[in-house]
Amino acid sequence: MNIYDQLQAVEDRYEELGELLSDPDVVSDTKRFMELSKEEASTRDTVTAYREYKQVLQNIVDAEEMIKESGGDADLEEMAKQELKDAKAEKEEYEEKLKILASSKRSKR
Repeated sequence: MNIYDQLQAVEDRYEELGELLSDPDVVSDTKRFMELSKEEASTRDTVTAYREYKQVLQNIVDAEEMIKESGGDADLEEMAKQELKDAKAEKEEYEEKLKILASSKRSKR
């Protein structure tokens, strides 16, 4: 399983935790509620960064599409190229951040 599959699994679990924490049976079981709350809190930063990373990937796709569809409009193409450059730089930053978050999660196990 690669890092992105692991991150998707963490995001899926985070969503599941959100649902569990709103379940009346879980809320009434203080011990279980606290355990799940701690688990949710421990994954929040990773999930937030992963979601932001996925948005950056979408921004790259959007900028590439804008370049293709610029139709000879030099200003639009230049703007899209700058957005693409910025998004690719952001992508690299998020990849590093996610690697650090993933490795810190593994070392805590």
